[in-house]
Amino acid sequence: MKNRRRFSLEQKRQIVEELLSGAYSLAQLCQRHEMAAGQIQLWRRQYEQGLFSPEAREVTELQERIRLLERKLGQMTLENDFLKTAFDRFRSRPIKKRLWSGPLTNSASSGGAR
Repeated sequence: MKNRRRFSLEQKRQIVEELLSGAYSLAQLCQRHEMAAGQIQLWRRQYEQGLFSPEAREVTELQERIRLLERKLGQMTLENDFLKTAFDRFRSRPIKKRLWSGPLTNSASSGGAR
């Protein structure tokens, strides 16, 4: 099985610009770079949307970070609400004072360590 190759943003841009300039056909680029036509077409669409500029990449990374932080915030909000509810229920129960009465003497407690 072949290892996946990683292309830098500059390499992707260069391949797409070669395609758009007409210097090479799609088939020639695929053969030259040993890659599928669909991958180059995907990069072309991304290029046309402006996703190969450094600013667009930074915006995408920041949007991903915001998405992760919003998810974490939602999770923490749910946990906080759960703990508040549990605390309110615990606080509303009557307090039973239990005094130490020594070791338990029923048969259920006799199975422990001796």
